[in-house]
Amino acid sequence: IDLLHWCLKEAKKQGADEVSAILSKNRQSAFEIRNGDVDLLEGADQTSLSLALFIDERYSVNQTSILRKSSLSGFIRHAAELTRQINRDPFRRLPDPKQYWQGPGRDLNISDPAIHTLEPAQKREIPMQLERMVRKKKREVVSVTTSYSDSFSQMIRISSNGFEGEREGTSFSVGSEVVVRGKRDDLPSDWFYSYTRHFNDIPELDLIAEKSLNYALAKIGQKKIESGRYDMIVMNRSASRLVGMILSAMTGSKLWNKSTFLEGK
Repeated sequence: IDLLHWCLKEAKKQGADEVSAILSKNRQSAFEIRNGDVDLLEGADQTSLSLALFIDERYSVNQTSILRKSSLSGFIRHAAELTRQINRDPFRRLPDPKQYWQGPGRDLNISDPAIHTLEPAQKREIPMQLERMVRKKKREVVSVTTSYSDSFSQMIRISSNGFEGEREGTSFSVGSEVVVRGKRDDLPSDWFYSYTRHFNDIPELDLIAEKSLNYALAKIGQKKIESGRYDMIVMNRSASRLVGMILSAMTGSKLWNKSTFLEGK
């Protein structure tokens, strides 16, 4: 918080009319098991500082992972110089302070302390056990890839017109992708995964194994159909993709660049 307030003062010295600064930290890990062996192991710790500058009706977002004040001074000065080269946008500004939340902070229940106690061996055992569950269910299984991943993130945002807030969150994901033996040389495949905020909310592994396997088995014998207009039944896990296509066409950047099928609607 002290570092962000210092950044705001430095940006003001460089001529910024308004400033918003975000400091974020993220720690994540992932295990992927393929046919009984560890196929992927990832771990990462990331820290970054993002600075939004509003100078003479010009706007830019600048990011760095170097947090030493001696280096940040030059970074902020250079960011301000570049911002002055951008075209004017008189509609870019920070939100009206009246719109900021004025009450006490609320616990949104999006962070699970359990993430700090999980050991790597415990994390690896989850996809290992999931793979064994899939394989013992059907002889038609040709290949299984299972995965576990988690993340812990922290963020602080401070704006020059009065906003100050912080957020902490966790996520956990467990999934399975199954390839089965179909008719002739066909090898249908499908998947199922869960995404939760809390470790204890991860579904039973047997349920994940059952769903991923059943989705793959349901593809055995599928055939192509002729092109045409048809009534369509959409599975719940695919419906969001259809809605997402519409929502993505409504974004400000798509409308501004006239690169949306909703242009003029």
